[in-house]
Amino acid sequence: MNAGKGLLRITHSGGTDGEPYDLRIKLDRSLISTVGRSALADLILYLQTFRCTADVKHATPYFNELTDVDGDYLIWRKAVESRQPKRFLFLQGNIFMKDGHPELKEYPATKEGLIQSWGERARDLGILGFAADGIGQWNLVTCRSQEL
Repeated sequence: MNAGKGLLRITHSGGTDGEPYDLRIKLDRSLISTVGRSALADLILYLQTFRCTADVKHATPYFNELTDVDGDYLIWRKAVESRQPKRFLFLQGNIFMKDGHPELKEYPATKEGLIQSWGERARDLGILGFAADGIGQWNLVTCRSQEL
């Protein structure tokens, strides 16, 4: 982005009345080997110099300027987030012994179900202590190491 010289152009549209954002990125491939290469070389040189000399005083503002998310970057972030698919939730039940017989306990396919599944499995193995607070929330009570 900071290389300039027409290497990269980003435009956005939408986001009004519930309409999803559109983000278009145009990269001039003919400038990658010249402008892009020198911009990347400069970035790597600065970062490596700051790292090797442990120059926190100068590295912190430089890094903060590179990573600040404001202005157009916030709009671009909304554009990306509006198109992101929901994350896959891998949830599996637990098998507990009840009266000498194995019993499968399944959980709802929600974030809460995932936490409950892991909490009960950890508690059953004696790795972590969890306690229910009466409204479906699981709170960490104790943590102790266990030799396997």
